[in-house]
Amino acid sequence: MRRCMTSLNMFRLAHIPMLYRTFKAVTRYETGMANVPVHFPNGDVCCRWCPMFLRFEEPFERYSCRLTGDWIADIGARQEWCPLKFEEV
Repeated sequence: MRRCMTSLNMFRLAHIPMLYRTFKAVTRYETGMANVPVHFPNGDVCCRWCPMFLRFEEPFERYSCRLTGDWIADIGARQEWCPLKFEEV
């Protein structure tokens, strides 16, 4: 019985270096950019019409911006820190 346990422990120890190679730490990230159109009806540019980034946080009963992570006090206005850029037409 003791011999079997020793063999089992040796098997486990032999696989530890393989696990370290499989689950190694992150050494760098690749960064990508996306241009996503957000459409505002009739020129009403406010957070209310931004379905992609407006999120209602149920536990806090507040709205937040997914793009910046900030709380939104008034969804009927565009916040001054809004990072959306608009093209001049």
